[in-house]
Amino acid sequence: MLHERTPELLELYEEGREVMAFGSVEELASKIEPYLVQPEEREAVARAGYVRCVPAYSYDSRVKEVLRYHDNHSTVHAKLAMSDR
Repeated sequence: MLHERTPELLELYEEGREVMAFGSVEELASKIEPYLVQPEEREAVARAGYVRCVPAYSYDSRVKEVLRYHDNHSTVHAKLAMSDR
């Protein structure tokens, strides 16, 4: 993936290993051709990015995290815990 460099992107992926990023139109243009003529390097970055995000960001993983959060922060959960005392 060749993506605009943002703080969020850099929190999720390691630039140069799992994703390629750019900060300007000029930088974007300078990165396109080298990756077109270096398929092994392009595929290595794509593979590393895929391994990083699957299954970590799969729907199943994200839903489990959301449910776990709500289970831990639910007022119903807190009321049930209080009633057990």
